[in-house]
Amino acid sequence: MVMRGLLLLLTIPLAVGILFPLGALVGEAFSGTTPAGDVLGMLLSRPMLRAVGNTLWVGGLTALLSTILGGILAYTMTMTKAPGRKALGLLFMVPLLAPSFMPAMGLVYLFGNYGLLFPTQLYGVPGLLAGGVLFTLPHTTLQLSLAFRTLDQRLLDAALLLGSDTGRRFRTVLLPHVRDAVVNALLIAFVLTVTDFGVPKLLGGNVPMLATEIYKYAIGLADFQRAALLSFWLMVPSLLAFGAYTLLSRRKEERGTPQPLRIEPNLGRDAFFGGLSWFIVAGMLASIGAVVLASFVKAWPYDRAWTLEAYSLTSLSYGFAPVLNSLGLAFSTAVSGVLLAWVTSVLMTRHGPSVRPVSVLFHAAALLPMAVPGTILGLGFAMSLSGWEIFSGVWGNRLLVLFNTLVHLFTVGYLTLSTSLKTLPATYEAAGLLLGRGYAYTTMRVLTPLCGRALRETFAYFFSNALTTISALVFLYSPETITGAVAALQSLDAGYLASGAAMATIIFLLNVAFRGLFIRN
Repeated sequence: MVMRGLLLLLTIPLAVGILFPLGALVGEAFSGTTPAGDVLGMLLSRPMLRAVGNTLWVGGLTALLSTILGGILAYTMTMTKAPGRKALGLLFMVPLLAPSFMPAMGLVYLFGNYGLLFPTQLYGVPGLLAGGVLFTLPHTTLQLSLAFRTLDQRLLDAALLLGSDTGRRFRTVLLPHVRDAVVNALLIAFVLTVTDFGVPKLLGGNVPMLATEIYKYAIGLADFQRAALLSFWLMVPSLLAFGAYTLLSRRKEERGTPQPLRIEPNLGRDAFFGGLSWFIVAGMLASIGAVVLASFVKAWPYDRAWTLEAYSLTSLSYGFAPVLNSLGLAFSTAVSGVLLAWVTSVLMTRHGPSVRPVSVLFHAAALLPMAVPGTILGLGFAMSLSGWEIFSGVWGNRLLVLFNTLVHLFTVGYLTLSTSLKTLPATYEAAGLLLGRGYAYTTMRVLTPLCGRALRETFAYFFSNALTTISALVFLYSPETITGAVAALQSLDAGYLASGAAMATIIFLLNVAFRGLFIRN
């Protein structure tokens, strides 16, 4: 009874953080005296359909390109003897530590109208595709590399004994093995692209995308009804992709323990894939490095003198406050996120029968945030919860931003800890009871140390993502609570390129420093 009551108590804030914002959007879309026919007309209007079409085909093409390039990187790191494979395994994840718009900003410095390498017409579709690929490539690479690593060497040996050449082994053994991972990578890249705000904000040009159109109507034109209607369109591909991902995750095949891969050197293969992979990773790093270098330039492209002036952040009215706000948000999200995810995952995985039927409600509330884009969640929070008394004032706004970030990021942390707990036998609790120790003692002294690695990874996930999150917070911040990533994007939008680059670099380096300490410890 106590366990059920505790889980119900923890379900309430998650349910409020999802259902209230979504309910507010539905209410705003059909509010007032607007006839249903007019609402349908707005929903199917040419500007809305144009934004929907652009978002879908750009998202689909970006997902395809990102999955192909991610497959090349993953194959190189796991299936070849290319030099520097371990370094590739670390460097391809560097963009994950930066705000989503930072690689896109680097493309402006490298290939924009005054590009360091060569000037191009970057804004519009070319920029959206390039920025989207840089943003999603680490995610697709990670998915595919995990699939390649679980390939059983015995399957390759059997195919070789049957006389299969390299091409046939690739088609009949390798591709079927990574099929589900390819679909996962495509879905993840697609959802990340269609819901991202930073890349289309910087590189979209005259190509309307759903995320930026929602922002334009809500913040620029104060037309919340159209913003809410656009949110419905953005929810459709997200929900479809989430449903497909969930169905795919449930389709599990029973496999024995795979025999580790035995990779033989092949000069031609290793040189080709190694060179191609290092070229891809070099492009990823160059997009980040260009922003770091630009932060030391006085006024790109007119005055290219080297200076540290941008790091004084004097052109920003906020000064260094956004950096402190980002660190405070990241730390508070990580601490509260790990605590909430750990307690709920223990209740769900170790006390399942005793917490039913509340466990069904909690599981739905825990998974739903994954299907709700950050832009929609932020807009819904602004419409529904920002007026509550508890969220008034400066500290109330900080609490609102924390609540939003926690709901937005919760699903991954919860699933990570639940997966770790499911690997532990249930006999630990039984042994504890026989020794006169309660569930709380066994959880603290046995389960927590055994899941220490998963807990640290979850803390790092919450911290790093809260430090760089943008899409939801653009609707919620106040001048006193603005975060570094949002301030950097605002600075770029206002034309203060050096200050924006400096702020983005500070956030990136803080994340790098945190991950470095995390890996070292």
